[in-house]
Amino acid sequence: MNRLTLAIGASFTADPLHDFAPFWSRILGASVEFSLTPAANLYQSLLRPESALNDQRAAARVLLVRWSDLGGAADAARDLAIAMNATGLPFVVVLCPDRGEGQAPALDAVFRSTLDERCAIVDAADIFDRYRVTEPFDARADVAVSVAFTPEAFAALSAELVRRAHAARRTPLKLAAVDCDETLWRGVVGEEGVKGLRIDEAATALQRRLKVLSEAGVAIALLSKNNDDDVASVFEQHTEMTLSLDHVLARSVNWRDKADNLAAIAQQFGFAEESIVFLDDNPVEIAAMQARMPGVISATVSPVSEFAEHLWLLDPAPATEEDRNRRRMYREDAARKKEANAAPTLKAFIESLRLEVDIVGVDAGNIARLAQLTQRTNQFNTTLRRFTQAELSAWVAEPDHRLFAVSTKDRFGDYGVVGVIGLRRCADQISVDLFSLSCRALGRGVEYQMAAHIGQTAKRAGVGEASFAFAQGPRNEPARQFLAVLLESAPSDGGNLIAAGKLAAATFDPSRAPAPSAQPKPAARLSGDAPVVDWSYIATELTTGRAIVRAAREERRRPRSLETTFVAPARGLESEIARIWEDVLAVSPVGAEDSFAALGGKSIDLVQVHSRLAAFLQRPLDLTLMFECSTPARLARRLGDEDARAESSVGARANAMAHTRAQQSRRMKEMREALQ
Repeated sequence: MNRLTLAIGASFTADPLHDFAPFWSRILGASVEFSLTPAANLYQSLLRPESALNDQRAAARVLLVRWSDLGGAADAARDLAIAMNATGLPFVVVLCPDRGEGQAPALDAVFRSTLDERCAIVDAADIFDRYRVTEPFDARADVAVSVAFTPEAFAALSAELVRRAHAARRTPLKLAAVDCDETLWRGVVGEEGVKGLRIDEAATALQRRLKVLSEAGVAIALLSKNNDDDVASVFEQHTEMTLSLDHVLARSVNWRDKADNLAAIAQQFGFAEESIVFLDDNPVEIAAMQARMPGVISATVSPVSEFAEHLWLLDPAPATEEDRNRRRMYREDAARKKEANAAPTLKAFIESLRLEVDIVGVDAGNIARLAQLTQRTNQFNTTLRRFTQAELSAWVAEPDHRLFAVSTKDRFGDYGVVGVIGLRRCADQISVDLFSLSCRALGRGVEYQMAAHIGQTAKRAGVGEASFAFAQGPRNEPARQFLAVLLESAPSDGGNLIAAGKLAAATFDPSRAPAPSAQPKPAARLSGDAPVVDWSYIATELTTGRAIVRAAREERRRPRSLETTFVAPARGLESEIARIWEDVLAVSPVGAEDSFAALGGKSIDLVQVHSRLAAFLQRPLDLTLMFECSTPARLARRLGDEDARAESSVGARANAMAHTRAQQSRRMKEMREALQ
């Protein structure tokens, strides 16, 4: 997460995105980079293996596409989609509007019918609406150098793309712990009662986001210093509540420390700190949580209506069927733990579960959940390899590769798909490249049945040995312990050989060799100089394209540092030009004789200057003037001279027309006199 590289291809000039990379780097405490391919060269960029668009290390691969840039041709759009599919990589495709045109639906239809499901299709109009960009188009810059949009529109695009890249790289959210009074509603239920509470637009928006998260498999917990009956009565009696107790996995409503309550919930359900988000309106509670549980991501809730929509932490990941059933699974697991604590022995508990394990082969078309397991499983993951759905599809498509999904159920319920096995045939042995099991299925012998399946597969293939790849990580001690039992010695990094026959006979005996337990470990305490993201600032202050532009310019604003003497601009046009330069270049002050290049200006900056100056003058301007006149004084004089010549030309034409009209009047008079 200390580096976010976004590979971007666009059918128009998207260089203004670069202006926002340093700003987002500072906001997120990470190096954010927009790696742009040559403009209007999308097809060729997709076909070149060395192109940024084919970089698997990129946090996101993005295409910004306008229908008009493809000639308004469905065949061109289809070819582009086919080229994206050929890379085998996921893309975010942003459909960008054309000024005054209505062909975006046609482009959307072609992409949706052709692109692989791994690609996300986003309408830029929705992004502009979210960031309140009412006028995204810059017609002058588009005609001059194919810069399609205003700085505010590019700011909105930068926010959306960085947001998506950050979501792809962060630890998946598993638990959202939220305060109640002044957070889910306005008022204090213990003082004002249910009828005295208000559920305004901001509270409704937050509840709506939490409901979506719950339905996508993220657990919701209530943390409130309150009487439990009072809080329950709000959910049961207030007619404007969007969130219900059915969406809530756990609630700790009491007068104890919230960090203690959250730690107990994390322990009960097996949540690691870094997978938890804590929301509270009280900065004191936020500070206390950060001190006690620094791995938990905390944000101070604001009552502004935009807060929930712009709180990146609440963006749900794409949900699998297992995710949608996760709330039920958490409750079933809590029942299992309760019975385990009551059982006389671990063996008696395991036998009482009546566990069933199903291991089946999987092809490239059904691996979304397995890819998710490789990304989320830390404790029982022997190789620590992470795969996106596209990468795992490419892996399993290779010759001699086999992929297996592991599902389990017991008398309490269905766990769903909990494990993944990835095998690769190598000469006279099988390499175990993937061996992961969700922590909720650990300690019940599932891992031993997975090992036996590998041994049986090897024997059927006529192979005498299996090699377990292993990589030691900060949290996969349970996987190391399991391999140590199988190998009867400590595993080493790299390959660890074991006879296929011995592996096929692997069985779990809890009385003889208890399976490794999986307990959430506290996250490492943040160092004093580690960056902490202010999520509340993003969700309250960076909610419009204009606000992002203003903040980014202030971020990079610097004082004038030229050796030449400062000459104050003259009033009028010269001062207006200097003011526009100050705003675009984030330099202050700009003098009448200051050189644009010496101030750090680039060609793309001149395009902004040209567009803003033409809007101020309300007339067309020749872009070459911006390049020819290097100081505000020269540009003002040149524009003044042109205005004078234009006025002189207009005057001359007016005099000529008056002379012509006088001649025509005299001739008409002479004709009338002759007729009389």
